[in-house]
Order: sequence, then C-alpha cells, then structure tokens
Amino acid sequence: MSTTPEPPLALCELVEAAQVGTTTVAFAQIFLTPFRKYPVHVEISKSQKFLNENTRLFHQNFDEAFLNIYPDFISEVNRLLADGNKITEDDGSEPRKQLTTELRILALLRLGISDNQKIADILRSSITTIYTYRSKLKARAIQRDTFEDNVKQISTY
Repeated sequence: MSTTPEPPLALCELVEAAQVGTTTVAFAQIFLTPFRKYPVHVEISKSQKFLNENTRLFHQNFDEAFLNIYPDFISEVNRLLADGNKITEDDGSEPRKQLTTELRILALLRLGISDNQKIADILRSSITTIYTYRSKLKARAIQRDTFEDNVKQISTY
C-alpha cells in the first residue's frame, strides 16, 4: 500500500481552523484531494531546486527580452561609470547575453521600477542587497547625484 504525502502544514492548519460540523469534512475533501491525487506536485513545489530553476529561467528570459529592447544598454551604462569602474566579464569583454545582478537592477530602474522592495521582489533578493548594489553603483558613477536619472534616460536604439 503506497503512502501519500501529507499536504502542506498551512493547509492542515486551515482545515483545523475551519472546523464547523460537517463543513470540515467537505472543506477537507475539496482542498486536500488534489494533494493526495498529485503527490509529485507537492514535492516539486517544496523543492528549492525547482525555485532556483524557475528563478534562473526568469533571469534568462528577462535578460534576453531586455537586451533585445535595449541592445546598447551595457555600453550606455558603462559610459556613465568612471574609468576603472566599468561593468565587464572576467575576460574584460562586456557581457552581452546575460545581465549581472547589478545590471538587472539598473534595467528595472530603466523600466521605471525604482522602489527597492519591488526590485527585491522581482529579483528574489533581499531589500538590503538591492540597496547595497544601488549605493555601490552610484559610488562608481561619474555623476553620482544624477546617475539613476541618467540610467532612466537610456534610449532603446
């Protein structure tokens, strides 16, 4: 006899909180049946590997779409940064196919998203990480006071 995994704890607590006579049975049947029917889905949704893979795919798709719209974005950002502070790959060439975290933050700024919490939510990072990246990028800029405004002005072509 195969055992089925238990539903997430939050659903169990929800069921316990909703105990009102026979309504509990109906409630439990509606919400717990899918977990017994599709146990693999429960395990996949709990998996850190699943979350990491989806984040990687999101970044890949975001990078590709953004660089198609703003093909000169990286070189334009580099024009705003002081010499010796340019964004490059390890071999010294500019990254073209994939954005770094700092470039994704600047890309979101260019798209009009400037709230640290929103950026953190989109990139699945902490708000402190976003704040730190933004501060360090401003410190590397030629014109620190207007750096983010200048990034927002980068054109599509």
